[in-house]
Amino acid sequence: MPCFDDATDEYLEVSPTFTSKTFTLIPDSKQAVRIFKNLQHFAFESLDRFKWNGLRSHVEGNNRHLKDDAHSNLGAPDKRRPRGYAFQALAVASAAVVSNMRRIVTFLQGKLDAVVDKATQRARRRRDAQGNRLAHHPGTVALRH
Repeated sequence: MPCFDDATDEYLEVSPTFTSKTFTLIPDSKQAVRIFKNLQHFAFESLDRFKWNGLRSHVEGNNRHLKDDAHSNLGAPDKRRPRGYAFQALAVASAAVVSNMRRIVTFLQGKLDAVVDKATQRARRRRDAQGNRLAHHPGTVALRH
């Protein structure tokens, strides 16, 4: 943290020395407020700071998911032409709801695929160009109702 002399407003080469690990700082001057801005809640390179900053990747992942142009596409302002705070809030809320619903469906589909055996799933009913049913692939089991 750079130190300045209050009287001359010049940079001081001397750094402050502290006799204890804690001190009380009152935001009563511009210099004190500058120091407050640079303070951190967790000690640098501590386990608590590592755990707290690890959550940032979740936030960035959610932002990426919402701005993905294949789905919600909040990153493209052309998709949100109307102006105003109310519309923007509604558009973001709607995109977040749809994004969460898509994630829930993907999660449930993954759980279903893990439980249901692939061989017992119904084979797709394919038809040829004339509309006739194609024969089942020999590797799949056709279920009868």
